[in-house]
Amino acid sequence: QAPRQDDVTFARPESFVHMLIGSKEEPVGLLIAAGEQEWTAMPEQQRLLETFALQAAAAVQRISAERAEEHRRLEGLVEHLPVGVCLLDQDMRLLLANPLGHYYLEMLNGEGNTAVVDKLGLVPLSELISFRDPPPPVEIALPKQPRVVFEVQVRSMRLASNQWIVTLRDVTQEREAQLRIRM
Repeated sequence: QAPRQDDVTFARPESFVHMLIGSKEEPVGLLIAAGEQEWTAMPEQQRLLETFALQAAAAVQRISAERAEEHRRLEGLVEHLPVGVCLLDQDMRLLLANPLGHYYLEMLNGEGNTAVVDKLGLVPLSELISFRDPPPPVEIALPKQPRVVFEVQVRSMRLASNQWIVTLRDVTQEREAQLRIRM
């Protein structure tokens, strides 16, 4: 049975010992030990605190290195996808894109018009946003010659609802083949 709140008393700490986790150049945290009585850390207690701080720093550095490696792996994967992929924030500013995504955005919106993606070609992005899952693909054809047709999907990121993923796929050859077959 858990103690009732009025049964629990907290003593005011009389002494504190702190230890930096990490290095002075790259701190990652602070280890604090508090005691109810005034005390001076003995050498073995000091070593114990240092050991805890070193283990905590090593764990943080290991996790950080694992996350960085995973990030590099995912960037490499996205970079070589056969479709253009763009990540937009809540204000439709481009956060990141793979090389094909940049190339397609420049084709659709013109060179240098990719910082804020408010449209794709002549179609406002707001018309492409669908809350169905999966979102339906929408075709966008460039009005200039040679004719280029893209299949576009815009979806909300599940983990960050204020961010959007745009996928762009050049379907020009597929549509031309379909036209030839119909004729």
